[in-house]
Formats: sequence, C-alpha cells, structure tokens
Amino acid sequence: MAGAIQTTTIETKSVVRPLKVISLVCLSLGIILMIIALCSTWWLKSGTFRTGLFLECTSSDEKRSASPLIGAPAPGKCHAPGRDSGL
Repeated sequence: MAGAIQTTTIETKSVVRPLKVISLVCLSLGIILMIIALCSTWWLKSGTFRTGLFLECTSSDEKRSASPLIGAPAPGKCHAPGRDSGL
C-alpha cells in the first residue's frame, strides 16, 4: 500500500443573505423611479403650463392668445425647453 494516494474533497456552499436581496430590490426600484421622475414633465406646473428636464408642455384647453410665456409651445403640444435661447 505504498502507492495509495489520499484525496480530500472540499464542498463549498453559496449563501445568499436576505439583506443583500432586499438591498438589490431597493436599488432597482430607486433607479426605476429616478428614470421616471427625470422623464416627467410635471416638475414645475403653473396654470396650463408645465415643464420638466427635457420638455415644456401646455394644456390643450388653453386659449391660443393666452400663451403663458414667450416661446411657449402651442396649446396641447410639447417641445424642447428654450432655456438657452437668450429670450
């Protein structure tokens, strides 16, 4: 029995802790809500005019002659904000 070789087997287990799962769910929910908030046009609302980060919109029930701001979109329409237009 001089040539007998001993082998050792190591068994590993992967443990998923509940705190890590909860934090991943909260992170995913936070990222989804942040994207929804950034794409929204309801950041600032004044009468029939509302603006967000990427769009300015007016309500469709606004009269054509009563534009709330110079360069505002037509009633019921949205366009890119004119923050850098120099008006």
